[in-house]
Amino acid sequence: MKAFGLALHESNVESLSISHRETFKGASSGHVVRGIRNHLGNSFGFARCLHRVVLSGLKCRDKGCVHLAAILPSTPIRHLDLSRNHITDIGAAAMSLHLRAAPCLKDLVMDGNCLTVVGALDLARGAVARNLSSLSITNNQFDPSDVDALKVVAQQHGNALRLSYKSTTSSKFFKRLPT
Repeated sequence: MKAFGLALHESNVESLSISHRETFKGASSGHVVRGIRNHLGNSFGFARCLHRVVLSGLKCRDKGCVHLAAILPSTPIRHLDLSRNHITDIGAAAMSLHLRAAPCLKDLVMDGNCLTVVGALDLARGAVARNLSSLSITNNQFDPSDVDALKVVAQQHGNALRLSYKSTTSSKFFKRLPT
């Protein structure tokens, strides 16, 4: 993991994709998240070309999301995908807080996590405050009846926030482009 962080530090990598915990056989998800935070987090300040990061299926959970959110304000990342990481409303609240200070982030994907409407609303409010272009929270654990609250938050966005959401209890896909 250390060599990986150093390699990124010295390169012109524009995109980084790490999927599924099997990528680091024998490592616990906590070890993987700490390694990403410690080695990549230290490198992000120097990896000025790194604009797209996909960390899906790593099971980083809330603790990992909190650590990754904390380094987000000091990165040039424009697109961050944290799909399928078992992140709950606690991780969403931390991400929402740090979104407000992330100067470059435009797209956030939090699909297939364990968000209820509380976490979804936190992220939507953070996206509005940050002026994100898109927020995707499909396949999380909120009900179709909660969609109206998400629409209200999305409509508060002065620019067109592309908010993609579909609950695990609904078979419909909703996409709202507020005007």
